Amino acid sequence: MRKKIIVLMSAPLVFFGISFEVISHPVFSEKTKNIEIDRGAPKEPENRKNAFFSRRNYVLPLEQILAPNRKAGKENILINAKSVLAVDDFSGQTLYEKDAEKKVKIASLTKLATAGAMLDFVKTENSNLIIKAGNYSLDNVVEISESAVRAEGDSGSLLVGEKIKAGELLKIMLIASSNDAARAIAEDITEKNNLKEQGIGYFVGLMNNFAKKEGLAGTHFINPDGIDERDNYSTAKNVVELSRSLLKSYPEIFNITRIDKINIKSEDGKNDHFIKNTNKLLGSLPGIVGGKTGYTDEAGESLLLVVEDSTRQHRIVAVVIGANGRFLEMEKLINWVWDTYEWK
Repeated sequence: MRKKIIVLMSAPLVFFGISFEVISHPVFSEKTKNIEIDRGAPKEPENRKNAFFSRRNYVLPLEQILAPNRKAGKENILINAKSVLAVDDFSGQTLYEKDAEKKVKIASLTKLATAGAMLDFVKTENSNLIIKAGNYSLDNVVEISESAVRAEGDSGSLLVGEKIKAGELLKIMLIASSNDAARAIAEDITEKNNLKEQGIGYFVGLMNNFAKKEGLAGTHFINPDGIDERDNYSTAKNVVELSRSLLKSYPEIFNITRIDKINIKSEDGKNDHFIKNTNKLLGSLPGIVGGKTGYTDEAGESLLLVVEDSTRQHRIVAVVIGANGRFLEMEKLINWVWDTYEWK
């Protein structure tokens, strides 16, 4: 009998000289005033215009996709957060849920959508909305504006007038949760469409289009960094859905988010930006694929985390929003899942 097969994830490439298990790309601080190959895979099609967006896929027999089953006698736990969700990524089964569809502020978890909208823009080859479609790349040099540097909240210590590649800004945004990098990306893409007068408006429109395309009905964006604004919100369910989609479409985002620290230079080599990851669970919780922190006064502490077990056959996507101690609560949640479920 012919076995059914499904695609699970992208095969590894080399990223910053390190071999990762998902596709990587050489693209790649919250401000102090705020807390916060497969060698047997088929060859790439030769006619692809942009190798960055090509995918090498490996497949596993359908029978090897195991469903999580709760062990007998395992009790629920209380996670101290406004909204919580943990999902088995391969089966889509919910493992833990608390007010997962409640609309809440998500702070810098917003930057996952910022990254997704940015990479969608880079990939776009045909769009009535985009002038010179497909001409924008992660090697685009961005001149940092005063308005970006003055962005409220967390900072990547960018300097007015310095020039940095868009891909490097993506790193700064995702690793250090830099609001100024997020604003610089949004301003640059808006300006490249001859819409400078809109500030970041055009890019925020791209973010909302991206959310709509992903089916995130409980999500709406007003800015690219997650600063508290009335109509800037999402749900734990939507954040997990977004993350699962990004793992398939743009796994390089999560490669970036598990970089512990890095030095990024301006184009002229005169300015160094030493940045450290805001995720304190890196290096202490096993199996981290990637994640994103978030914090504002109104949103509270939040954390999205993707974790694999030691066999790398099971993957959890989990988020805590508005937590009292996001790292402790997330670690408690992940350990409870591994202890409470078995896959068979």
